[in-house]
Amino acid sequence: MFVFYLVPVIIGIFIRKSIKKPSDFLSWIYFFLACIPTVSLAPYLASSFYTGFIVNSIVVLVSFFLIFIGVIDENKIVPKIKGVNYKAMIIVVSIVTVFFIALLIKNYNFNFAKVIDLSIFKDAYLIRDEFRESKASSSALTSYAIFWLAKVLVPFFICYGLAFKKKYFLIIGVVLQVIIFSISAHKSFIFSVLLIFIIYILLVYRTTFYQWISALTLFSFTSIFLYKVFGFSFLVDVVVRRALLVPGVLSIWWVNYFDSHDYAYFNNSFLGNFFNGNDGLAAPFLIGKYYFGNEWTSANVNFAIDAYGNGGLIIVLVFLLLLLLILVVINKFAQGGNNKKLFIILFTVPTFWSFIETSFVSVLVTHGLFITFIIILFFRKNEEKS
Repeated sequence: MFVFYLVPVIIGIFIRKSIKKPSDFLSWIYFFLACIPTVSLAPYLASSFYTGFIVNSIVVLVSFFLIFIGVIDENKIVPKIKGVNYKAMIIVVSIVTVFFIALLIKNYNFNFAKVIDLSIFKDAYLIRDEFRESKASSSALTSYAIFWLAKVLVPFFICYGLAFKKKYFLIIGVVLQVIIFSISAHKSFIFSVLLIFIIYILLVYRTTFYQWISALTLFSFTSIFLYKVFGFSFLVDVVVRRALLVPGVLSIWWVNYFDSHDYAYFNNSFLGNFFNGNDGLAAPFLIGKYYFGNEWTSANVNFAIDAYGNGGLIIVLVFLLLLLLILVVINKFAQGGNNKKLFIILFTVPTFWSFIETSFVSVLVTHGLFITFIIILFFRKNEEKS
């Protein structure tokens, strides 16, 4: 199984060395945060050669598949579609944003004081429990609204402000994101904003693939140094443990588990109706119960391994084909001037990142990829190419 250690090197040869399309960003983060951790840990954690081969084959297949999408000439496949002037799109997004914020005001509590004194990080789990209770008694639309705001609609303003140098859009977006964060204390909401800023800096300075590798390696060793010398654990928890180790461990555990158990067949989701799979726990909770001893623990994993747990390799292939269609269209309508291309790439960051940590269906619906797709499909802003 150690022979798979050569595969990341091969992928590194073929992967695009600079981000020119939105799909390139996804191919980079999947390679860094799913492929490398899984391949590295499989020889030690896989229950058998078979399970190690399967899990490695899936993440390697996805990595090469995303590279392939990046070299497709989408202009020969996707027809031109008449879009909407950017001013009209901003108005529509603003109206929808205000409507969803009104839903939040009606149904949830805002913890502004805890944000100001930073105690929201200490009380995060208490606030999240309160949020879940309120969510249980609210409508489905309200439940989705907070994630659509945090992952799509509010980032729209932040990304527009950064790409087109509109400070007031940027300020409005950041303030709204902090307000939304005060409701549920989901750290991913703040992380999404930080990630957008980080990717913005990397894109503006035209950082290459090898520079990303160097930066990630340096950051990882710095995190470990700060932990060993000063006992500062935040960075090592976030960078080394959460971003690099946990995704690989969970990917292998998922394949280990479903090698000896029936597939989940989308338990407790609308797709379960087509597979008679609504009688048991959803796949992430099955893993949480088996490995952590708690059926309330949701052990989410990247979209491809999640697909395997819900139906095997055939479901992986089906979701890859759907992802192909989505990415080719997004790549097509990301074309234009540098500012527009920068805006589209930044705008896809929060939802594309979700592919690393949850299922395809969750990314599409709960995390709002379908909204991101619609906005990109019709967003038009003329500018000179450079």
